[in-house]
Amino acid sequence: MLKPATLLMTLTFAGLTGCVGESPIEVELKSSPYFSPMGVLSVTGIYVTAKVDEVKVRSIEVNRGNCKVTGEGKSLKFGQHAYFHSPGCEIKEIEVETDEGSFTFSF
Repeated sequence: MLKPATLLMTLTFAGLTGCVGESPIEVELKSSPYFSPMGVLSVTGIYVTAKVDEVKVRSIEVNRGNCKVTGEGKSLKFGQHAYFHSPGCEIKEIEVETDEGSFTFSF
């Protein structure tokens, strides 16, 4: 049986392992013009790029769930990217859930 202090240190370390290390993905925002009947609008695209051999993007949440996101998650190999966008929203924060954990990016 583990002593209480040893158990606490073990649980603390286990909880931190998901936070340690570098993100397996990179997130970039790119604006591009969109021509509509109302005129030229700016659309901000969300590009999620793999920085590891393979990673699965499960979901994306923009501004803590306050903005709708279009696009689908998929498996990415090193250097590949997935495209998402959040129409009509000024993006301040994006949380990406992957098979390697969740990662938050602020803009």
